[in-house]
Amino acid sequence: MSIIFLLVGILSIGLKFTVVQSVGVCYGVLGNNLPSSQEVVDLYKSNGIDKMRIYFPDEQALQALKGSNIELILDVAKETLSSLTDGNEATNWVQKYVTPYAQDVKIKYVTVGNEIKPNDNEAQYIATAMQNIQNAISSANLQGQIKVSTAIDMTLIGTSYPPNDGAFTDQAKQYLQPIIDFLKNNGAPLLANVYPYFALYR
Repeated sequence: MSIIFLLVGILSIGLKFTVVQSVGVCYGVLGNNLPSSQEVVDLYKSNGIDKMRIYFPDEQALQALKGSNIELILDVAKETLSSLTDGNEATNWVQKYVTPYAQDVKIKYVTVGNEIKPNDNEAQYIATAMQNIQNAISSANLQGQIKVSTAIDMTLIGTSYPPNDGAFTDQAKQYLQPIIDFLKNNGAPLLANVYPYFALYR
């Protein structure tokens, strides 16, 4: 299979060893001769992979995930972000891609924007789109089950060590402040894409 999986392990560190408690794999669909969504879900289940991320609402994948007990991060497609600044469009998006699946698919997060940077054109849409998606999820009475967030990359972090001195870059602060306020008000985490392999490779 010509799929490249990004493994994201949630680790519990013991005194002398590390125990993997859960493994998540991002399900990418860019490639040739890819297996069907059902085959991918079956592959996850047969290997004990209990978390998945999809980068846009792929309805075949959502159908295949029904009853699988695989926890899902569901991304909003980048091309859709501007339309979700309209509350009605956000409601339509949730009614099409979230509500019909929420009972049978363990959607944990809806990620509004993936690695959008302060100077990107899409940056202007993120905070409003997040709020509109949150409103639609709350209207569907799913706010206790599904959190709304966004995913950043590590270039927005200015200082990361030691962790208690962590800070965003000056450029990122203005962009991220309304997002952080939203996350705090809704009890949701800020998601970050970390690429330790590339740091070591370089």
